[in-house]
Amino acid sequence: FNVIDIGDVFSLLNQLQSLFAKLPSTDLLGAVDIPFAEATLASVVNFADALADMVLYDDGDDGVGGDNPDTNKLVQNIDGQFRLEFPDTNYTGDQLTEDFGNANPIRTAQELGQRLLQLTDGLLGQVLNTTPDYDPVTDELTYEIDFIHLMATTEVAVDFDFGDALAPLFDLNSQSELVLEATGIFQGIIGFRMGVVDAIDDTTLLGDLNGGDGVDIATELALTGADSVEIIRGRIGANATFGVSINGATPINVTVLATSTSTNTQTSDLIDDIFDW
Repeated sequence: FNVIDIGDVFSLLNQLQSLFAKLPSTDLLGAVDIPFAEATLASVVNFADALADMVLYDDGDDGVGGDNPDTNKLVQNIDGQFRLEFPDTNYTGDQLTEDFGNANPIRTAQELGQRLLQLTDGLLGQVLNTTPDYDPVTDELTYEIDFIHLMATTEVAVDFDFGDALAPLFDLNSQSELVLEATGIFQGIIGFRMGVVDAIDDTTLLGDLNGGDGVDIATELALTGADSVEIIRGRIGANATFGVSINGATPINVTVLATSTSTNTQTSDLIDDIFDW
């Protein structure tokens, strides 16, 4: 990787996951009722979690570090630090073993392709490409990602809503529950357009950007600022008074004035204010 790196790939996958996370709130899933169940497709179909579990990091569906075991994928949790690294791997028969103690950063497009192959190979009963696909005509670098994943197993109440179809029988109900299980199949291609980007100046038309696709103009209200957002640390909103005792001696009262911290930008500045008291 020269122009892009593994962080850009991870960002692309995160964008895809964010897109999937919006699907349950759309009519595509949220408005489709499951027959005989008080549930919609959004209750059991979760491609965002499937992509995370199969490609990014499997948290066991109970959060990182929960009771269910977590599984490293493209992202590795190494001693509590999340990293995008390539572990030493080998196959014993059909069993893949991974050594994260000797993990190394993913540095090349080929290494990323090999890692994705390890994560998804055979999950659909087919052999995937072991190398990325680069088209020199369009300057597109793409990766194939295919997997099958158990998305949900859940119990829901039975719903007998037949309207007038069974007249003169009305208001049928049951205390029973149904077990719904959803398995999703994902077959997709992600990639980058690697071509040279033309310079932009004050004569560039918005319609010419993004390969001629233009730019969508947001019409919603937005909060903007004249300067870049900064992270400011080391300031206090009111005077702080506390006692300091050395070797059990009578505490000495220390007061740090809020006005003395008004120009601080780092925690170390606040430490200096305390020592300057």
